[in-house]
Amino acid sequence: MSKPVKRPSPVSVLMYLVLIGLGVMRLRSPHALTTGSLVWAWGLILWGGLGVLLALLARVMHVSTPEESAQTLLEQQKKLYGGSHEFRRVGPEAFEGLDTEFYESNRTRLEKLGFHYVADVEDVTVANTWPRHQSVLRVMLGDGGAVTGTIFHLRLFGVARGLQFIGVLPRKLLTVEFETELSDGSFVCTSNTLKSDTTAPFPRISKLRLPAATPPEQLLDQHREHLRTALAAAPGVRPLAFYSLEDVLESQNRQQMIKSAHKARIGYLDENELKSVLQKPELGRSEKQVLAHVRELQRADEGAAPPPLPRDGAPRSLS
Repeated sequence: MSKPVKRPSPVSVLMYLVLIGLGVMRLRSPHALTTGSLVWAWGLILWGGLGVLLALLARVMHVSTPEESAQTLLEQQKKLYGGSHEFRRVGPEAFEGLDTEFYESNRTRLEKLGFHYVADVEDVTVANTWPRHQSVLRVMLGDGGAVTGTIFHLRLFGVARGLQFIGVLPRKLLTVEFETELSDGSFVCTSNTLKSDTTAPFPRISKLRLPAATPPEQLLDQHREHLRTALAAAPGVRPLAFYSLEDVLESQNRQQMIKSAHKARIGYLDENELKSVLQKPELGRSEKQVLAHVRELQRADEGAAPPPLPRDGAPRSLS
């Protein structure tokens, strides 16, 4: 069994913070500083900052043993892809700490494009799954109900925030997404998640990912073209139109059931998915160890039936 990586102690992190504080105090001194004193002050700050960064990196990269990592990953995937998700309406208090200007400005821009506001909701299932985070989904409908627009700011906590700090994840996850469900049970999705969404493709869900800075007007144009292409390839298929929050959430859960069925068929996590998420052509030794332990856990769970695929057709009530 692999030995766990040693976590940095709070004392060592505090020591680096003290060095930064001493450097800042020197720079704020009312007395004129010599060149040597300036170099010394900035040296303290840079040394302390580097120490904190390395300590944070060590904590972020700490995953104890491959067995524990495999267990954590598999549990997360089963919670996220175990079937329908639970949603709840939220009020203004749910936006604390989120970029409210992003929500309001994009709502205004979508309203100018003919969309109307439906509700603000939270995906409770996702909120209760590791890694800890905060997000509110602002739901809007346009194009006669054929296009669902979603605006959200995903705020991460804990280790995931550390990954943002060192540049592994984008500093701010601000998303605008357009989705259309088709009468054959497939989905067409367009979003500004080119770098933030690295998951592998799902069957029957066509995703177009554009850069984060893509304006919503261009996103919508691209989604309409994406939709036209999908319809041209499937004669007789039509977009479904939604008129209420209940319609939208039922559609979301039909999409979720497609994802859950696919995940169950591949054992929730396979080599292709891990490569896609990590954006690596090949897995390293430790990653292969984790995947091997995932396989062991999957074999122990053999016999569990995957969730059924949803039947094609009009929206139906949540189960």
